[in-house]
Amino acid sequence: MPMRAIDIEALRTTALTRDPYDHLIVPGFLKSDALPAIHADYPRIDKTGSFPTQTLHYGPAFAALIEELTGAAATEAFSEKFGIDLAPFPTTVTVRGRCGPRDGSIHTDTKSKIVTVLVYLNPAWEESGGRLRVLRSAGDLEDYAA
Repeated sequence: MPMRAIDIEALRTTALTRDPYDHLIVPGFLKSDALPAIHADYPRIDKTGSFPTQTLHYGPAFAALIEELTGAAATEAFSEKFGIDLAPFPTTVTVRGRCGPRDGSIHTDTKSKIVTVLVYLNPAWEESGGRLRVLRSAGDLEDYAA
């Protein structure tokens, strides 16, 4: 049986925050001992944008992570956390390689998305910019909850 990369218990025990909308930040969502193999197997993407996994080439550890993220245990845990049965809905996974100058603007997800899960795989983040912010308003980058 392959090593599990997701710490489902960390997801289950992290409190849901309701300000300004339902969200959570799960430290340790990915197990640290799984990360080196996932990083090694991450698809090489030299362009900006997000790409469906079906269009990419990657190794077995990254494939196992995608399978785990889209599997029944993760779906059930996210369903419980957000109080929504996600099982009947399709799961879409996209992967980003590079950010471009137009990326990072204030935006909200489309209404067709029920739950958005962002998994950052950066080994270390040393840049002053490019950090996710949970904003309270549509026009002020400094008005953030997290």
